[in-house]
Amino acid sequence: MQQNDKFHHFLEATKGQREVGLIIAQDEKELETLQQQLTIEDFSNVKDINQLLDQLPKGGKFFYMTSGILNKDMYDFLVQYPTGQIEIFNKEISKSKIIIPPYKDSTVVYLLTKNQLSALKLSGNLILDKVGIAYQS
Repeated sequence: MQQNDKFHHFLEATKGQREVGLIIAQDEKELETLQQQLTIEDFSNVKDINQLLDQLPKGGKFFYMTSGILNKDMYDFLVQYPTGQIEIFNKEISKSKIIIPPYKDSTVVYLLTKNQLSALKLSGNLILDKVGIAYQS
């Protein structure tokens, strides 16, 4: 089975999952390639928690790619997603936003490099035990 086929099968398996999927890129070059493949597979790149919370209730396929370390709001989303209700405080409007994920109609994956994953581990933000299925080439 070719690499693209394995990645496609992984993405198919993330549909309807009650946990955020994780894609681990070897380096920045592979990160860009995987981002392009996600776009081809009709995933929307969400830039921040507000965009994700606005779009997720409508259903769809979403991926989040951090340029540095995973921020607190996106970490909190990852932890709360399996619970059936997500509540994140919006600092811009000083109000909490609460959503109920439509699991059947949604897919959420995070895209990180191995180095970013290692940095998260060193900072004490372990995510491997909080995500669902994971893909690494």
